[in-house]
Amino acid sequence: MDTWAWMIIATPSRRRRWRLAVKALVLGGIMLAAGAGLAFAQSTSSGFGSGQVSMTRPNNGTAYTAASVIGPATTGPAVFTFGPMGPTGKDVIITSASLEIDVTAVPGGMTTFTLWLYNVTPPSALTDGQAWVYGAADRAVALGPVELGVPVVKGQTLYVEVNGLQKQVTLAGSRLYGYLITNNAWTPAASTVFVVTLHTVAP
Repeated sequence: MDTWAWMIIATPSRRRRWRLAVKALVLGGIMLAAGAGLAFAQSTSSGFGSGQVSMTRPNNGTAYTAASVIGPATTGPAVFTFGPMGPTGKDVIITSASLEIDVTAVPGGMTTFTLWLYNVTPPSALTDGQAWVYGAADRAVALGPVELGVPVVKGQTLYVEVNGLQKQVTLAGSRLYGYLITNNAWTPAASTVFVVTLHTVAP
């Protein structure tokens, strides 16, 4: 007898048993497929993090030397604070990073930048224009660098992004902290705006 004809003439209780049997077969097939090595991915918003920090450098044109820290003032720490980037105390994977500089042309001498990351505010408390070093005070909280590359002109803005980083780090809280470091000497315009963005995913 045709299956659909049987469904029409069957009693409600038989139709219900039939539906349950079909459901069991389908679920069984999914379990077998999973056992054969197929991956079933589930993503939720809680598994991802993103942080963006906009910073305006001091109102001066003081030249940066190579390995200088770029920050918002000469009287306070030049630390970028990102997040929340993930669950407190857990590992996250940094997947991408970008740097935007709000000027219309590349200043002479500007090349690459490095974002050196930490899991708490670094004790060194460097300010704008100070030379970055991998100091003894910061070793215990350092998470290593993200190399940002060379910003290029995009219309009226300088921009560079790095994707596919797959850099795994361990959070102390839920945030990441960083120094933005210039890798070459150049002279900035007063009050230039820098925007750094990080994206993470839970492993």
